[in-house]
Amino acid sequence: MSKPASNRFALYVLLAVILAAAGLGYYINSLRLSDTSAASATAAEATSDETPATPFDASALALGKDDIMIGKRSAPVTIVEYSSLSCPHCAYFHTKLLPEVKKAVIDTGKARLIIRPFPLNLPALRASMLVECTPKESRVTLLETLYARQDDWAFTPAFEARLKAIAEGYGIDEAAFTRCMSNAEAETKILGSRKTGMEKLHVSGTPSFFINETLFQPADGLTAEAMIEAVKAAMAE
Repeated sequence: MSKPASNRFALYVLLAVILAAAGLGYYINSLRLSDTSAASATAAEATSDETPATPFDASALALGKDDIMIGKRSAPVTIVEYSSLSCPHCAYFHTKLLPEVKKAVIDTGKARLIIRPFPLNLPALRASMLVECTPKESRVTLLETLYARQDDWAFTPAFEARLKAIAEGYGIDEAAFTRCMSNAEAETKILGSRKTGMEKLHVSGTPSFFINETLFQPADGLTAEAMIEAVKAAMAE
């Protein structure tokens, strides 16, 4: 083998090793947050049979100053949702069920919805950080865009590039996006939300809902009708 050909062969081998390492790194980072959905693109609800180490603390459900909220603050019923932006069932709720719930009980002032991040993997964490870096008046719209376009970004090693393209539509340029993805304060805040949900509210998967401090677990599965009826029942209590 000639020297130029040998050099090219060595370069190809090195490139293959780098690409393989990058793929492995993505896989490891995805698993770091105990993903139950993105790797297979099917699972959405992680469950655990372990007894929680701490007692249930309903005070953790109180509206926080940085919570994303849809509806009126004065609504008599509060729905708290813990969700992961990479969770297909969460996307189904937001794209298919929430519009009906919103029309029936949120827009009418009966309930308000508080949405809290519970990232299941690295793509979900970075997407939640993007929402956090966006002005408050745009967060709900961005969140719904991320759910509507979940298949475009959540299940690929190139998720950051896909998120950057979405961010551009919200006026976030490349420099601002790069700062956002390395924002340690935002990352700590989001992981803190997940930690609080796990430790104080015993959240073990997504989506998880609480209606007026009671875990909402419809026997026949999550439907808009079941949530609407649960809100009406809470109003009657």
